[in-house]
Order: sequence, then structure tokens, then C-alpha cells
Amino acid sequence: MLDWLMATPSTDRRPAVDDDTVTTAVAALANLRSQDHVHGAGVTYSRLAETLDGRLSSLAANAPQVATGMLELAGYDAVDLGVDGLAQQHYLRALALLTRSGDRVYGGYLVAVSLAHLALHCGDPQQALRLATAGIHGTNDHASPAVRAAFRIVLARAYARLGDEGACAAALLQVDADLARSRPSEEPAWIRYFGEADLADEKAHCFFDLGRYQLAHREAEIALTLLPPHRARRISIDTALRAAAHARVGELEQACAFARSAVDHAAGLVSFRTTHRIALMLAELQPSADVPEVREIVDYAHTTLKPLPAPA
Repeated sequence: MLDWLMATPSTDRRPAVDDDTVTTAVAALANLRSQDHVHGAGVTYSRLAETLDGRLSSLAANAPQVATGMLELAGYDAVDLGVDGLAQQHYLRALALLTRSGDRVYGGYLVAVSLAHLALHCGDPQQALRLATAGIHGTNDHASPAVRAAFRIVLARAYARLGDEGACAAALLQVDADLARSRPSEEPAWIRYFGEADLADEKAHCFFDLGRYQLAHREAEIALTLLPPHRARRISIDTALRAAAHARVGELEQACAFARSAVDHAAGLVSFRTTHRIALMLAELQPSADVPEVREIVDYAHTTLKPLPAPA
């Protein structure tokens, strides 16, 4: 990270040497991202690894952003497989590549979003806070509004996990202000995914961590309304969050209804993250395990969801 912070940002964006190779790689990356949303990393990671083995060196020399995109997706998929150390390796390799190419802002995204989210996933909100703050400071004069919003939403997530409601609220206000100034056509292509659906999803997790369960339910509902149908993993995770929020306030009927829906969405996925979220949801229902509806949903989850294969 120090290498990235001290590197001189570059304005040199050399054209690719082999346009056909780069175009093919861009199309392959888009297809892999789409398949990942639909099926989970258990289906896509092996194909992505094969692509990296065959093309990474050439892409790193001719189109570092495309190579970085593949490494970033590899890291994201590794998290989805439950292999956090491998995810970190992919992210750091991508950061080193961007440091050499001088792409300060995309490097900041890897620090403030990819690596910081990984820290949150591993239960270390203090580290997530440091990483997000480093990304913000390292791109202060270069980041576009949507990029700043993506960085600051991780700040909000970290503050929420630490129980600092005031700091979380302040960060969320900054995120809303950044997105209000954003013009999608002027944003980097790699950040254009970040819009109202992803913002609502992140807010829902913030509010849940802060114990604001009605707000968490509302934001998760907004996210689910806006998410396209092919984002099955996110739909399952957000539906499970709604179930957990209802369980926290003793609304068992609603909790069980959303829990069943979350299991149904997860059934077609090969995803550790989704299975883990379903397990956390079921844990919220455990205090009411003697209720017939709860026993039924627990049995339904166990019979519907297949065990994940051991990661290679």
C-alpha cells in the first residue's frame, strides 16, 4: 500500500497492442461477472483461473485495467468460495499491477473497497476503517463522485460495525451527496455498477449492525426492488437480511416467509457467502426453535441447500 501511495499517478493510457486479444478478454470478463452473479463463484472461478493463467501477462503489459479487472473478480470469487487468504493475494497482485501502471484511482478502489470489504468479511472493522481512509486520502485529488461514494460507504459499514452511529450517519450523508453529483457517463467504467441498488444494500447492512432493524428492512426492500433478477446471490443475501431483521424484533411469521424465499434464491448458487448468510439467518431463528414454523424452515434449508465442495 505504501508503494501505491508513493507512486506518481500516470496520465499515459497507451492503446492496447493487440486489440482483438483485449476485446476478447473484455467480453470474457463481462461474461464471467454475469455468470458469477447468477451461479456463484463455485461455477465461475475455475474458468477465471484458466483465463488468468493463459492471458494475464499479455494483458498486464497491454491493458492493465482489464488484467486488474480479472484479478479483482478472482479476489471477489475467492471470498465467495471462503478462501480469504487467496482473495487477499489476488487483490494485492492487482494493486501491484496498478501501482506500476500509475492508475491511482483504480488502485484506491482496491484498497478502500476490495481489501476493506475483505477486512469486514473477516471481522476486522478497524482494519477496514484504515483501508478505506487510506484509499480516500490516496485519491483525494483524482477520484470521481461515484468512486468517492463507494469508498465512503465502506467507512459507513466499518463505523456501523464498531457501533459508532454518529460517524456512520455522517459518512452516509457524504455518500448521498457524492452520488447526487455523479454523472454516469463521466465515471470510470469499473465503478458504474455502483448505484441506488448497491447503496440501499450497504445501508441495510449498516442499519442492521447498528440495531436499527426497521431501517435495515426498509433499505433491503429498496435494494431488492431495484436489483435485476440475474443478481441471485445479492437477492438471496438481502432477503436473508430481511428475515434476520424481522427475527430480531420477534416478527416470526414474516421472518420465516423471507427465510424461505432466501433459501429458494440460494438453492441455485454455489456460494460460501450466501450459505454463510443463510446460516446466520437461521441462527437468528434458533431462540424460537420450538415454534413449528421455525422448525419447518430450518428443515427446509437443510434439505434444499447442497453442501459446498471443498475449495481447491
